[in-house]
Amino acid sequence: EAWPHARSARLYRGVQRAGDVCYNPSRCVHAVRNLGGPAGVVTSLTHNFVDASNLADVAADATRSINEELLPMARSLKPRSFLKSLAKSLRIEREALVAALVELPQLLSEERLE
Repeated sequence: EAWPHARSARLYRGVQRAGDVCYNPSRCVHAVRNLGGPAGVVTSLTHNFVDASNLADVAADATRSINEELLPMARSLKPRSFLKSLAKSLRIEREALVAALVELPQLLSEERLE
């Protein structure tokens, strides 16, 4: 069996209606299927809360995501295409993104990390 712990996992099902809120604790695996509203439109708002209790987990997840998802995508695209796609996803101007990326090496330099 590929997923031996799946047998003991708890499964909750529910239907949310307009105005309902669902809370998923940090690192809680979940899935969502959007059924659509009267006009076929569904809006989802997610917020990941970060504080001292989960900062290490958030940093580890971000590092994994950068290494396994973002960098491979960046390598497969031309630099302009990557910057355009990332700026659009982040909803910031390309020039602002470039300025932030240029500042990163200095921000993460050994002297600053000590």
